[in-house]
Amino acid sequence: MLIAILPVVGFCCGCAAGQYDVTTPQGKTAKYPSVISDDDKRRQTATTSWAVMLEERKLKPLAPDLEPFTQSIRALPASLAGRIRITEKEGDLTPIQAREALRNFIDRHNILLLGDAGLNETFHKTLSLTAFSVDGNFFRATWVQANYPYEIENGYGILSIAISRQGALLQLSSRLIPSVHLPTEPLVTSRQLTDRMIGRVFTYSNIAGQPQTYKVAAPEVVQVKKPVVYPVQEGSALAIRLAIPVEVGSGMTWTVFIDAIDGRELGVRQNFQS
Repeated sequence: MLIAILPVVGFCCGCAAGQYDVTTPQGKTAKYPSVISDDDKRRQTATTSWAVMLEERKLKPLAPDLEPFTQSIRALPASLAGRIRITEKEGDLTPIQAREALRNFIDRHNILLLGDAGLNETFHKTLSLTAFSVDGNFFRATWVQANYPYEIENGYGILSIAISRQGALLQLSSRLIPSVHLPTEPLVTSRQLTDRMIGRVFTYSNIAGQPQTYKVAAPEVVQVKKPVVYPVQEGSALAIRLAIPVEVGSGMTWTVFIDAIDGRELGVRQNFQS
């Protein structure tokens, strides 16, 4: 079930996990964050779409590997690699022909690739092709979801497809998320976030595998970035949150993701190898 969110007021740093009520400008109550729960109907829709694609190609039935909650295709089963052609053209494809075949494949299999969002016939038009390469005997393409006002983090909002030179699927992975309404402006301030990082200690390993620590000592090594959309699994649901990335450190850096509305910490990413 999707729950729409409108801009909200109020700030709670360190709130207990879970949804809470907020007041919209219209005086109505809404829930934050938006939550996507497992849904039998959504799963059945995706499974049916998958079965139809296999039947069209006269392939034996095989259960799809679906993302939890969104029910988009998580991965192409290894036994089907090279057996699902996405074009009727014979011979090797040119890069232009490959891109056209991929676009047509996405258009035709919206529900399978986009989950529930595939029910929106125009959703696929918000995908932005960010990478296309020719790697040996296959083409690899990556799209990012561009229908939100902010970038999507935490590994979501990405569609990746690899096909052979002859147009057969080799790899397929969709971590696209449905469109939901989120607050448009953070309630936490840059000053609050900077102050919160002072004194924070991060642990990492050096090249010899020995544990090391880094302590944030001054505001000059704290950079508050633009908001991002941050999907995160919480219990038995996927929560869609608005987050503020805070980068700390000099040379070696970490990004701490803080919920822009209730102030809770959502995740930490180390931006260097150790």
